[in-house]
Amino acid sequence: MEIKSDGTDQRTRVLVMTTSSRTSRLRITEKGRVSMTGDQLRYQPPSGVNEGYTCTPSNDWRSTWINPETYTLTLSRDGQGRSMTLHGKESEYQCQPFQASR
Repeated sequence: MEIKSDGTDQRTRVLVMTTSSRTSRLRITEKGRVSMTGDQLRYQPPSGVNEGYTCTPSNDWRSTWINPETYTLTLSRDGQGRSMTLHGKESEYQCQPFQASR
């Protein structure tokens, strides 16, 4: 996830899952704006693409449906520096190390 100083954001998520001899793949690419109030980070992507396949590339699909999300932001220090965790209703992201820029 990359959040720029003007509040714009771009993120890509990839999930690859193999069960038995079959592999499924999901890739989500989103662009939008992020706003922050207190420790709440609200992500509102107006555009994006969900694409992937189930069990074989011939079972591919593509969608432009994107879900707005709200996360609680936690900043902490560990032995390697700083880390950032975003806690969402259905997901959690941890990034480390990170750098804040102005």
